[in-house]
Amino acid sequence: MKKFFALLFAAFTCFAAQAGDLRATGMTMVDKGGFTLGIGVGTPGYGGANKAVMPMITVDGQWGLASGFINSKHFGNNGAVDLGFQYGICGYNLWKEAGLKGGVMQNMVVLRSAFHYQFVKKLDTYAGFFGGCDISSPTGDWSDVQKDGWDHADSMFGMYWGGKWYFTDVFGAGIEFEDDFIRGNAPIVSAKVSFKF
Repeated sequence: MKKFFALLFAAFTCFAAQAGDLRATGMTMVDKGGFTLGIGVGTPGYGGANKAVMPMITVDGQWGLASGFINSKHFGNNGAVDLGFQYGICGYNLWKEAGLKGGVMQNMVVLRSAFHYQFVKKLDTYAGFFGGCDISSPTGDWSDVQKDGWDHADSMFGMYWGGKWYFTDVFGAGIEFEDDFIRGNAPIVSAKVSFKF
């Protein structure tokens, strides 16, 4: 895992070095009072023997609480903090290999807050924490499967980090990583598109 993060850091550093002028324009990608809507497709939250029938689909939104409060020599007025939410849904057919039809629908509902810093013009890099709940409910035909224990809600708490490249002032796309410290039910990696309002 350490090698993976070292490789990821090296790739990001090379990308930043090739991205052109690193001196910021004084504009942050997260504006105070602004709203950003994101849509993502990620790895299924449940691992192991659980068989996903769809990827984790997420919708998130965040409001800028503060921006431009760090004044640096190379990156200008920078830094931002947001507060938002994330909803994710994923479906599983848990016993497909055994020929049984019982499934589970996973719903993830969390609050999130992140710190953003813009190292390169148009690139929003961020890291933050989330907390909420993961709600599981049985689906399909459970006549062959004992469904007790699958209809429940679990606590979630963890951190997330990622980067988004804004192709225009409104539209961006990027990648995000999440780590649920309690059960590991968040998507590990997601591809996302974002829209600024």
